[in-house]
Amino acid sequence: MVSMIRVMVAALALLVAMPCLAANPQKPLSKGFGSVNWGEDISKKQGFMKLRTDEGVDYYIFLREQTKASGFGRPTVFYGQSGGRLYAVHLRLTDGSGFDALRLELEDIYGKGKVSGKSVRWRVGPVRVKLSPDQGGTMKLSFYNPTAASITAAQREAEPSGDELAKLLPEDYLPIKGPNLGAPIKQPDDTGIDLLPYLRQGRKLLKVKTN
Repeated sequence: MVSMIRVMVAALALLVAMPCLAANPQKPLSKGFGSVNWGEDISKKQGFMKLRTDEGVDYYIFLREQTKASGFGRPTVFYGQSGGRLYAVHLRLTDGSGFDALRLELEDIYGKGKVSGKSVRWRVGPVRVKLSPDQGGTMKLSFYNPTAASITAAQREAEPSGDELAKLLPEDYLPIKGPNLGAPIKQPDDTGIDLLPYLRQGRKLLKVKTN
């Protein structure tokens, strides 16, 4: 009887957890960003649209993504890959006046960062995090995993401003479902990310260094 009760309790716990897992496909920052892996070829995933190639880096947006960063303006997310391997993600945040507040939030998550010019940097496991003011009163939060792709020094420094990338967006751009092209890899209809809770959730899994 006791064994039967234990099995029923375990089964109930699994059923309760399953919707949470299905609704939260995000990966910890050490593995990737949102629903994609570092080193993955995102050109083969449905919903990703290529914007440009710069210094051998291909930049994409994900039409299905619903990313928010409460209090810091609506972010637009740009993905950078080289040789078919994702290694960088840049978030363009429209309200640059929140730079100091966002820096404090990130220091609460990752510890004190290293100041370099107007930018602040952290090292989070294999990932480099960089917060910097951008053109036009915006700011940019970037995540790099240089081990995820074979990149040159020039590619590592290739970092168009958020405004430059934003100019390449279609005039009617909205993060919606992309067209059904070929036989894409099956994935959720959208990837909902609330930025700061997402980063806090992954903090416990990473060894944090400043660099």
